[in-house]
Amino acid sequence: MIKNMSLKMFHFVTDESGKDVTKSRSLNNLNTDGTDANLNALAAVYESLTGESYYNIEKVITHVV
Repeated sequence: MIKNMSLKMFHFVTDESGKDVTKSRSLNNLNTDGTDANLNALAAVYESLTGESYYNIEKVITHVV
């Protein structure tokens, strides 16, 4: 049984010295019935709202044992 689902999205930010640094944004307590297509659409909405470009999106599922 699935207990919880969350989404972690990764993007690059350039720091003061000009180096690319990996940053992430997490969304917790999502609907456990969400499909991969739903999560990709949610990431696209966050991209358009924040101006960030996510290069990797991870779906994290917690199961009850």
